[in-house]
Amino acid sequence: MEKDKYSLTVLNTKNLPLVDAAQLLQRFVTQVDEEQLTLGGDEVIETLMSAIRTQLPLFQNSLNKVKGSSETSTLLDLDRERDQDLQVLFDAISLHRYTKDLNKKAAYDYLRRLFASYKGIKRADYERESALLTGLLKTLAQGEAKEAVEALNIKHYVTALENSQAAFEEIFSKRARVESKKVTIDSRQLRDDLLKSYRKLGLYLELRADVIKDPVAQNLLVAYNSGRKYLADKLARQTIKKKTKPSDDEADDKEQ
Repeated sequence: MEKDKYSLTVLNTKNLPLVDAAQLLQRFVTQVDEEQLTLGGDEVIETLMSAIRTQLPLFQNSLNKVKGSSETSTLLDLDRERDQDLQVLFDAISLHRYTKDLNKKAAYDYLRRLFASYKGIKRADYERESALLTGLLKTLAQGEAKEAVEALNIKHYVTALENSQAAFEEIFSKRARVESKKVTIDSRQLRDDLLKSYRKLGLYLELRADVIKDPVAQNLLVAYNSGRKYLADKLARQTIKKKTKPSDDEADDKEQ
């Protein structure tokens, strides 16, 4: 039990995705600070921790620049347009709120309940809003929802939303592909340098914690392993999800 406790948690950090690498390193540094773990005056530990602390902000800034590049005025305008079309669709059914036509009243009640579950959608991030809008449009194109749309004669509002959603998705998808190519050699090099220091620190902590039972190394190793276990579990769940539900993205990843 003691040996397992002070052994490195298994995690393959080679070619770790940039965001995952940043989260792994930040999680470790944050835990060390929050728990006020001492470095014990150990020169090796202090040198490696200093290297991680110095390079981590540079690495994170390089990722933020790439992420921010997708927030263009074009995307903002297209997102605003689809939000407006969605609101117009929501507002369109209110015209039938007091109708005496039983069919239209039933259609209104159905769509009002459906739309209520999408309130707040405009405050979601790009990916979340796109997923919700895709689901809503799919629902409106079939079954009882389709009949309700036809009964209230609001198909043109649905079409307007379909068009603005498609326009946004086209630019967003293109931007995402360009974005993936924008990750510079500097970002990858920073990641590799950071992970090199991180791996050296882990091996050193494991050696001191297991062989000479150094309490400083033992405490730091517990924090070190905490982030590794969190990420390892996360990656395992993603792998299981991909195996159980294949997607186009998975096929693309295999080709790269």
